[in-house]
Amino acid sequence: MPIALLQEAEEKLERSALDFTEWAADYMAKLPKLCDKALEKEVPRTDKFQEINLLAHESRGQGGTFCYSLITIFSKMLFDVTGVGCVQDDKAVEIVKAHIDAMRAEIREKVAGDGGDIGRELLKSLKVAIKRQSIVK
Repeated sequence: MPIALLQEAEEKLERSALDFTEWAADYMAKLPKLCDKALEKEVPRTDKFQEINLLAHESRGQGGTFCYSLITIFSKMLFDVTGVGCVQDDKAVEIVKAHIDAMRAEIREKVAGDGGDIGRELLKSLKVAIKRQSIVK
């Protein structure tokens, strides 16, 4: 393959990775706002959990596309705990926040692939936070 084509492909991947970083930053800004709104007692939580669930679904594919496998794993877990019929109490919102913290750490530290030791620790910490809230066994 000619070197010019390889360089062009690498440049496109670098631009795509930057797009992912921007997308992830936007995503990470939306989720905490939804959590705050969900904690407002006068607001029904179902619509907020549906929005969180939709964002989790979107991020599952994005993470895998840009080699952030943990984003895919965390997003799948978030998708599962915010699906139809999920618990929507304050503890459930804390679970969502734990997912946000894990994803922020991955993006901040640029933990690509499976993340190695850091990735395993992030996943372990998330599972502990979930178990602590007694929503998922």
